Amino acid sequence: MPLLGFGLSAPAHAQSADDAMLVVNVASAGEADAGGTRVGAMHQGTLSARRPLRFRTSVRTGRCVMVVAHVGSGVRDVDVVVRRGRTRVAADTESGPRAHATYCAGEGAERLQVEVRTDAGSAAYAAAAYDIARPQARVETQAAARPLDTLHQLGEEHGEGYRPITPPAFEPALAEGTTLERTVPIAAGRCYRVLAAAEPTVTDLHVTLLDAAGGAVQTDGLEGPVVTLGVLRPLCPATSGSYVLRLEAAAGHGRVAWRVLAQERRAAATASARETHPVGGTGRGYVAQQIRRGHLAGGGGVGVVPATGGELARSATAERTFPVRAGRCYVAVAAGVPSARTISVSVRDAFGQERASGRGAPARARVCPAVAGTWRVQTKMELGYGRYAVQVFEQAP
Repeated sequence: MPLLGFGLSAPAHAQSADDAMLVVNVASAGEADAGGTRVGAMHQGTLSARRPLRFRTSVRTGRCVMVVAHVGSGVRDVDVVVRRGRTRVAADTESGPRAHATYCAGEGAERLQVEVRTDAGSAAYAAAAYDIARPQARVETQAAARPLDTLHQLGEEHGEGYRPITPPAFEPALAEGTTLERTVPIAAGRCYRVLAAAEPTVTDLHVTLLDAAGGAVQTDGLEGPVVTLGVLRPLCPATSGSYVLRLEAAAGHGRVAWRVLAQERRAAATASARETHPVGGTGRGYVAQQIRRGHLAGGGGVGVVPATGGELARSATAERTFPVRAGRCYVAVAAGVPSARTISVSVRDAFGQERASGRGAPARARVCPAVAGTWRVQTKMELGYGRYAVQVFEQAP
């Protein structure tokens, strides 16, 4: 029987109203919000730290795949990771019971592996992959002949929670291979979006945001006359200053319209508000005291996640996530009982790249992310065995 107009059928097993609502919410995000078409099955079941969901999907040439996952009560944070072979190519960047990750194919179709997981708790879930258009392709083609109209459409599509900090600029025509640079004021601790649209005679527009030192903060990686920065990946510079927006007519020639949006301060304040947790937890045991010792040795800071742990055998690992803000630093501290002679800790970014590591008893690793998101800390029992705990603390740079 169709379910609420999304073309879904109820599974053969008994399904609660909450389970059905998870399916509806996933379908709404993938079909109604993103304009996508589901690829493969709607996955349902129970998600826990020991029972992640893994499935395969595909993405067509010139298209994107968006994986959406929602969980019920009992799980505070769900994560989506997309891999091509052993390489992580996309991951969600937010914390909470809803997650999505988007990956766009290059010049050929690709097979991908998807993992939906949580670090703690157990709850019902629904997850599915959706074939969607590249962000540029979502703008109506007829509007592309009028860059300012296209710019307005981009603002409606990607401007929620943001306000313009520059007026819409309509630049003189660029010849093929030429660039234009404009100065943009940037404040640390806020996130930004850059929207740009060219005339159809510009078949490939490149846009790059450069910091005050001339380093590329973010550049577009897609081909076409329409560009967005800060949409597929967060754009949250760590330092304030006068940044440079570089526009290049990589192929073709014509006029370009652009605008920069900043996250509204109220939204930024809400996003940055976070619960703090006692150092080492509330206990007075040996492991808690070791966490506190590592906390002091590492320069202190506020606990952004509770101290959590368990039992580890030699060479075994455990992993958990933690939220990061641009322009702040984080110290991960891991400690164990006396039989845990050497522990290592590794901090990885949203794409799975190791950014810092340390080992000892306790072990520490410090990172200062340039963009906000959800990162991971991995604890490994290098030598010994027994109970351990790990906690992450936020510090000023």
